[in-house]
Amino acid sequence: MQQLNLVRIGTLAWASVLLIACGHQSVQSPELAETRWQLIEIDGATPAVAEDKRPTLILSIGESRASGSGGCNRYSGSFRQGKGNVQFGPMMQTKIGCGGAINQSEQQFHAGLARVASLRQNADQLELLDQDGALVMRLQATAADAP
Repeated sequence: MQQLNLVRIGTLAWASVLLIACGHQSVQSPELAETRWQLIEIDGATPAVAEDKRPTLILSIGESRASGSGGCNRYSGSFRQGKGNVQFGPMMQTKIGCGGAINQSEQQFHAGLARVASLRQNADQLELLDQDGALVMRLQATAADAP
């Protein structure tokens, strides 16, 4: 009887260890496609607008479409991805007049997209690089329901 109790205690101990281990799984990198990426750095600087007004990018790989918000206006356009390179096409966008820093940030973002020649994903960050491999912008994966 005492041996049976020891077996039960041992089994419960192992079950507890397994449950704790399963609850602390490592964070997985987000998928490149269909993830909402938010601008955190462009041309070596933090965007000069509030976080909720920073440009975003969503890549739909199967459709070769890029879309998101420039901070004020929504945009959408095509992109091509090949062996180690990417090129964004012209972007269509809404024409809401926002002015000031938001407008300037949006223009800088779209000019940056035009310079992108490749991308690199590091965990939950996406780096967009120019043809020389220099960083154009860095984006952070965000929750899908974020603004």
